[in-house]
Amino acid sequence: MNKEWIHSGLGTKHPRPDHVAMNGEKRELDEPFIFPDGTAMMQPLDSSAGPEHVVNCGCVCVASIKKFESDKTVARSGESDIMELHRSEAGGDGDDNVRIPMDAEKYAQMKEAFERNGGSFLSSYELDRYLDSRGASAVTFNESTIVFRHGQIPTASEVFEELIHTAQFRSGRVSTGVTISLEIEAKEKLLQNQKSYGIPDHEHEQTKRQLDLLRSILNSGGG
Repeated sequence: MNKEWIHSGLGTKHPRPDHVAMNGEKRELDEPFIFPDGTAMMQPLDSSAGPEHVVNCGCVCVASIKKFESDKTVARSGESDIMELHRSEAGGDGDDNVRIPMDAEKYAQMKEAFERNGGSFLSSYELDRYLDSRGASAVTFNESTIVFRHGQIPTASEVFEELIHTAQFRSGRVSTGVTISLEIEAKEKLLQNQKSYGIPDHEHEQTKRQLDLLRSILNSGGG
């Protein structure tokens, strides 16, 4: 297992060139990232580095544990180890490929409310690469950080599932252990609240199929 530095490209006109250059670099978990100025960082926001590397840095560092194409990715951001929870890409044929973005005004209101409470909806081309590597349409890194696809409004299922995951982080139930049960819980809430969340029928069916897959993985001892 190794870790990879991901430069997020977050809202800055002048990104750090050395952080951009570090994008995609991989190291063993106990090996630091070494920058041209000699600074060694175990992960973004490493408190041992100077402010020139830390202030307003939006990079993340991820370490993948691949199993059942699914659900276990430890992400390091700052000082703490956190688990990633994500919504898988639908894939498939026919209606599975239909994608209806959430109402733009409703999405803008939800984004504003989340950010007003200290959260961030992130997106960039660099983060799209990470989503591609996970086969995910969105991911939640912690109680205040959600990543969506760049340049498009997410679907209702994507937004509400990731918000459910932030609540799971806030509850303290997410750790570097089992995550499939939390993914199952999120899917069940989406199904239970289809009407109030405004989730289209075809997304509802996608979620049912994803839930069946997660349950089969759990029953087989995979999570």
